Amino acid sequence: MTPRFSLRQLMFALTIAVFGVWSISIGLSRARHNADASQSTYAARLVAQMCVRHMSFNGDSWPKGWQELRDDFAPCMARTRQSWDFDDLKERVGVDWNLDPADLLTVPDSATVIWVASDPDFPFHGTTPNAIVLRHLHDRNRLQNVGTVKMDAF
Repeated sequence: MTPRFSLRQLMFALTIAVFGVWSISIGLSRARHNADASQSTYAARLVAQMCVRHMSFNGDSWPKGWQELRDDFAPCMARTRQSWDFDDLKERVGVDWNLDPADLLTVPDSATVIWVASDPDFPFHGTTPNAIVLRHLHDRNRLQNVGTVKMDAF
């Protein structure tokens, strides 16, 4: 004798199955998004290093666009274990090209200047691109002030 299921039991089982498939698909989609965004955080840090290198060789002037960073790409890529190409970085990372680096030094909680393009609010774990740029600016500022003696020190 074959077991008989009521319509209510079949609908319940179907609902559970649909909900399970939907949950798995949402979970996989979020995992894929997080993995891609996580890779993009590494890319954003690389772009910050490229901006720092550009500033180091250009009197601390902030780059005005991606083309100004092209020469900084290869030397910075040599230090990473990633395999991006320049165009991939342009798609993964957003940059505020209108930045005045002096603003970063004067405003403690300045706006984000380099971010993950697919999710500007994606959290960075560890060093942020802003911190990389700020560290460079603070170091340059300290180096410029070394050897300067204030007259009121005497």
